Amino acid sequence: MLFQRLARCFSVAICLSLIAACASQNATPAPPTELANKPTAEQKRADKDSPNQNPTKTPRPAATATPIITGPHFEQVGGLQLKPPTEGRHADLTLYNDLILLGMQPSSCQLENRITLIDVSDPRQPEVAGYSPVVKNVSLEDMDVARIGEQDIAIVGMQPCSGETKPGIQILDITDPSKPVELARFATTLGVHELDLTVNSSGQALALLAAPTNNVFGSTPMAEHRAELWIVDLSTPSKPTKLSRWGIDQKLDWQMLDYADRARGNFPGIFLHSVRASSNSQRAYLSYWDAGVIILDIQDPAQPVYLGQTPYPALAEGDAHSVVDWNDGQFLALNNEDFSNGQAKISHPALAEPAYAHALPFGEKLDQPLSAEFVALEQACDPKADYPDFAGRFVLIEIAGCSIERKFIVAQTGKAAGLLLYANKPYQELPFGDDVDLITEFNLPMYLLSSTTAAALLSQPEAKATIEQYFDGGGAIQFFDLSDPSKPVEIGRYNTPNSIDAKRATNPTVHNSEVQGQYLYASWYRDGLRMLDISDPSQPQEVAAWPNGNSPSVNLWGVQVRDQYVYVSDLSYGLYVLEFHAE
Repeated sequence: MLFQRLARCFSVAICLSLIAACASQNATPAPPTELANKPTAEQKRADKDSPNQNPTKTPRPAATATPIITGPHFEQVGGLQLKPPTEGRHADLTLYNDLILLGMQPSSCQLENRITLIDVSDPRQPEVAGYSPVVKNVSLEDMDVARIGEQDIAIVGMQPCSGETKPGIQILDITDPSKPVELARFATTLGVHELDLTVNSSGQALALLAAPTNNVFGSTPMAEHRAELWIVDLSTPSKPTKLSRWGIDQKLDWQMLDYADRARGNFPGIFLHSVRASSNSQRAYLSYWDAGVIILDIQDPAQPVYLGQTPYPALAEGDAHSVVDWNDGQFLALNNEDFSNGQAKISHPALAEPAYAHALPFGEKLDQPLSAEFVALEQACDPKADYPDFAGRFVLIEIAGCSIERKFIVAQTGKAAGLLLYANKPYQELPFGDDVDLITEFNLPMYLLSSTTAAALLSQPEAKATIEQYFDGGGAIQFFDLSDPSKPVEIGRYNTPNSIDAKRATNPTVHNSEVQGQYLYASWYRDGLRMLDISDPSQPQEVAAWPNGNSPSVNLWGVQVRDQYVYVSDLSYGLYVLEFHAE
């Protein structure tokens, strides 16, 4: 079935649907304050190994080729162009002492994969130090490192694309980065997309793993998959031990229908995309896509305790991708990975404010607002049944009983203005694809509504409803005050100019961010790197951006920072090393 094929694609990696039409644009920099210093790593890497491929070092640009840039700016001072060990694209990176670990997203399931370890003891001359042991049939996108006992331990998330490799994490000893050794693997029920490795105040090493379901379009995950957070004790790295699991369905107020009702945007779903420990290791921040960020107390990692959840405005896209906190957990930055710039909303006298309407991708798109009365048809599975006249009206139909195609045929045959679908009970798969051959052309607007919105419409069936498109730009960074973690308060927001330019066909989105001192550094795919002054997070100010001048065109995935050096991973190129100059 078509939807099953889509779901299988989504399950390999949530971030596969990159849009590649965003040109970078520099904003006017704000005056910076003094750059905060951070202690440099004590250890220096000298144990380099000759790689079995030939990475290209990027020399510092010659002075004659570099334009004069005044004011705060980044200069590319180093880089490493890596041909992927398998065809695909480079993924996230992490910085540990003088090492960068760079992940890889393969283009084909059958290929071998591994991560690259890069020596950056001289940031201007990065060199390949080694590679992780090869894993087949898997995407290796996220990793983290910590000192556990006398070993430097790395964990790597494994997202299999076939049954030949079990999902989970690969646990490596990288004390000698030229010869990483696999110590163990830890299996999860689904692939680990993102993760974090932290050591708490008791000296306990904890792996926090996000193993997301593929419940796109509001479907309800199977029971064994719902606890998407895994907390694993890695105090003995060769013998990982599960301490607990947690899922959003463990919230006291959660209903199974919420998987459908709270999904939003053009990539709707309630799943755990990412997890990160707080800077003091006492909390876990769960980026739960359209449900926002859930905050857990993990001081007892065997029994996580729900603390609170970040809110989204009524018509927000959602897409909580990743976070970073600072000031001992008082503030939180949420990166929303939103590639779509057009949404739809429905208005009706019974609704206090417009509600979100999810446009199904196989329906006809509206060019202008559409207003009409509506008729409720319950399940509407029989095209030959005797229905009331609904020509020129919306038909409101339950998602139950038969395929969406059969409901579409009923609506199309009766010359409806549009098809409005809603769920009045949970479903494990959107019922689309079984009867797709019955339809020659999808020429009718089709929308998914929440059960709450549908109930409001049904309370005043004589009133007209209006559906219209609206522009919401690309994904933004939201800033929250967590002084009371039970009631997170949004206090600020930042978009790049390109991400909110309504004249663009596509708008770039933020992906990841890190904080050093009073500055936040964000990777923004084709909009490059952005450095923000967050000394007042209610009014974030852009300090500098890259690319600039004659810099290369980029497509940035991840970012790491130490002192004046910023390391960014590029999907095609590999690693860029930038140096910040205050003037």
